[in-house]
Amino acid sequence: MSIFLENKRFEIALYEPQIPLNLGAIMRTTFVFDVILHIIHPLGFIFKNKKNLGRSSLDYEPIYIEHNSFKDFLEKTKDQRKVLFTPHTSLNVKDFIFKENDILVFGREEDGMETENMGLMDALVSIPMFVNARSLNLSVSVGMGGIIAILKQI
Repeated sequence: MSIFLENKRFEIALYEPQIPLNLGAIMRTTFVFDVILHIIHPLGFIFKNKKNLGRSSLDYEPIYIEHNSFKDFLEKTKDQRKVLFTPHTSLNVKDFIFKENDILVFGREEDGMETENMGLMDALVSIPMFVNARSLNLSVSVGMGGIIAILKQI
């Protein structure tokens, strides 16, 4: 049973993920949220070997779309608003108004997304952290971003 209200949906996109276990955990999260996952290449690992993704993804078959490049992703999702989660903005996610069919975009584990590509996003939001924290784990950020989007839509 889905916790979503009818027509209150979003999607999640991973920009060039580098760590297979994170992708596995995120695939499980998107399955549970009942949302589409966009996987933007190149990846930092071989994706076709499901064992690389860890046990967390083995029992689930989420809906995912692979994009050969960031340009391919932008072309295929041109009618959807893209919201990048990044520490490089002052807009707190709690103050952001999500819309139906938004794509929540998350950058690479190590260095996020290049500035020029960030400029192609429709909005930038941040998850609040203590000042001295470097970052959250990617799979944790996706879970937090997803649940915040759900709660703000209900």
